[in-house]
Amino acid sequence: MEMKDNNYDDANSRKNNNVSPDSISAAIARQSYIDSPETPGVDIDSTPSGRIRIWAAQISDIHGVKHIVGERSRLRKLLWALVVLASFGILLQQCIKAAINYGEFHHVTKVDVEYVQHMPFPAITICNFNKYRKSAITPADMVHVGKPLGLMDEDGNLNSDLFSEEFVRQMKDLDWDSEEKKRFNYTEFTYRVGSQVKETIVECTWNGHKCAEHDFVKVFTHYGICFAFNKYHRDTEPRHAGKPGADNGLRVVLNAQTSEHLPTADLEDSFINVGFKLMIHPPTEPPYPKELGFAVGPGSHIFLAITRQEIKRLSKPYGECDMKSVGSKYFDHYSMSACRIECETALLLEMCGCRLVEQPGNGPVCTPKIVKECAHVKLLEYIEGHIEFDCPCHIPCDSEVYSVTPSSSRLKPDRSGKSPAMSNYTQEYIDSNVLVLTIFYEELNFETITQLPETSLVGLLGQLGGNMGLFLGASILTLIQIIEYFVDECIHCFRPMAPKKPKRTYRGEDKDVNTPLSVQHWQGSHPVRNTTV
Repeated sequence: MEMKDNNYDDANSRKNNNVSPDSISAAIARQSYIDSPETPGVDIDSTPSGRIRIWAAQISDIHGVKHIVGERSRLRKLLWALVVLASFGILLQQCIKAAINYGEFHHVTKVDVEYVQHMPFPAITICNFNKYRKSAITPADMVHVGKPLGLMDEDGNLNSDLFSEEFVRQMKDLDWDSEEKKRFNYTEFTYRVGSQVKETIVECTWNGHKCAEHDFVKVFTHYGICFAFNKYHRDTEPRHAGKPGADNGLRVVLNAQTSEHLPTADLEDSFINVGFKLMIHPPTEPPYPKELGFAVGPGSHIFLAITRQEIKRLSKPYGECDMKSVGSKYFDHYSMSACRIECETALLLEMCGCRLVEQPGNGPVCTPKIVKECAHVKLLEYIEGHIEFDCPCHIPCDSEVYSVTPSSSRLKPDRSGKSPAMSNYTQEYIDSNVLVLTIFYEELNFETITQLPETSLVGLLGQLGGNMGLFLGASILTLIQIIEYFVDECIHCFRPMAPKKPKRTYRGEDKDVNTPLSVQHWQGSHPVRNTTV
């Protein structure tokens, strides 16, 4: 009879509210789903535990949580709770490891080889180990540079092994007092007494065509005047190699002029070295043969097969390069060599009040005496780390590096006439003075070495999302559900205490004004009725 009354009430309700049969069937199906064994029903009340059970069972998308709060045996609830807690612990561990790894900013290196039709040719800087030509020094020069360069002792006595008797006689006849009063230009002296391009570079060809004198630019270095081929200039186009091989590169015949050899105190190894210091570097980078490059001696034909590398480094926090804070004061492009030259220049300007001839800038040039007593001493202390001078040099983020594979053969006079310069030399002269250099690309490809972040921000989010989906079946939307629930709970907890209000009907549904909105929404879409059969 009770069932009959209920059916009667439902019929009256349908009649009064004009509810369609389809909506009634959907409501019955929804109620059957809620009360089915697969999705056990929960008690609907306004207590915190009741709200959390409703949220966990029917609102949350976290896998396994509804099995903990459903109407199941305690053993099954306990097992599901252990599984969920274990999954959450593993998820937390993996997320912490991923976050720590991302915070350490590790990087990986990508190596690739690119093939091109034309390869930019590097700059070739050639320096004679002999800084000063003996025949170019005059007795008047000796008054100013003789003692600082170690060419005479403190009493003014010349080294008889280096100079002729005629030169010694001229020194004795010189009016020293008047010469000492004259102004001495150390820069002009270095230009005049240093190596000359016509005497040093006897013959040159580039890509099978003869070079001209203007193809070599004079540059000041620690070795005095050096000659740079393919040096960067704003008004000239850099040279490119169109083919690999020895016939498509640079070939130069050099003369060391050992008869002009004049060992001086400002070069440590000038007493024992004969030949050239060679440096292969990017055209935009100033040469620094003082500590870089390699030595080549006379009597040989040296083949240098070069390969090019492009290195692209990551800036902070992944690496040390920082292009934002890097600049060059005296050069058009920044490089480690440019920075070291500028630092040494700033050091001498501060501690000695002048700069060396080979250093850039408009500061006063040190006299030979100051060079000996201050400049060389301070530079040596700075290089050895005995002087603290704030001048950091950052590694450039983009740089070029050239690797060299050398090979050589012995030289002899060219009697065929193909090389007129070589045909005029005797074997003895060649062994003591002549050197042939052939510099070329081994292949028209270059290697790119690129640093990449091991874990990017997108990769970190992917790892976190993957772990959440694997262990809890959660996603960003699940996090939003959790945040929404806690916001509703906070609003409910901090709402002023008031007497419990009766439930009110809204569109035919009973809602408790003290229940969080997320749970109210669920209650409104899943009405639960106590039916008794």
